[in-house]
Amino acid sequence: MRFFDPRELLDALVVDSEGLIYGRVGGFRFSSEGAFLQVYVPVRARERVVDAAKLAQELRRRGVEVGEGAPLDFLVRRAREEGVEVPFAEAEREYKLLKGEVKVEEVALIDVQEVDSPLGSRESVKVVLLSTPREAEYRGLKLQRQPVPPLEELLRGKLCVSLSSGVLGYVEGVVVGPGTLGLRVCRRRGERVLGWAAFLSRLRSLGEEELYRELAKFRHPLKHSVLKGAEVDEARALLESLRAPERVLRAFEEHVRAGEAACVDVPWSKVRAARDVVIVE
Repeated sequence: MRFFDPRELLDALVVDSEGLIYGRVGGFRFSSEGAFLQVYVPVRARERVVDAAKLAQELRRRGVEVGEGAPLDFLVRRAREEGVEVPFAEAEREYKLLKGEVKVEEVALIDVQEVDSPLGSRESVKVVLLSTPREAEYRGLKLQRQPVPPLEELLRGKLCVSLSSGVLGYVEGVVVGPGTLGLRVCRRRGERVLGWAAFLSRLRSLGEEELYRELAKFRHPLKHSVLKGAEVDEARALLESLRAPERVLRAFEEHVRAGEAACVDVPWSKVRAARDVVIVE
């Protein structure tokens, strides 16, 4: 069992036993009654605020010297001195609302993992999994006796958490095994890798010295023998902007390979909930 400093869990996703998101950890409370996780949800509210840009513009029009980034109280004070009506505008503000407190005894699992998001970026995922259907009760939903069928379009890209192994990653898709279906879940998707030094060497052998010099400015081959992920896409885009001939583009793709992925296949019989988050044994 791994323990965490409470500060490590701030903003962690709180998921109930039905796979529904309850909120995010915003704080902790310790008392004689026990230890509690304080769970918050973001709330957007509209309010009237002073239109600072419009007010500054009007003051300048009247000959009042107003510097960039002038404080709001200065603008309002000068407007009153000049007899200028203070303009207001509607603005949206986001704040955190305390949704509820969860006793530590109600926590079934805590895990923090570095995983690849469905968009390809690397992110730290913090999850607190509850042993109770807190969000289902909050929404007035019936408990799932059996998870929904493994429809790929409903499950792809959802976070998957194992009761025994913690955060597994994101659902990549549905897979087929002997007599059953399952889910493929990936923690690392296998980013593309480009043999940069080898590719630039190939450019020289093709007589593309000018292209070589331009690409070496982007990433010098003596300092960067390989490129990964987004850098590969940047290099390809640079080639296209330089109007590289087709043979160069083919050589580029020949030097690109898929990195090693870290995925696990989970039989559908091991799935315990599949709503906002997929929970497996």
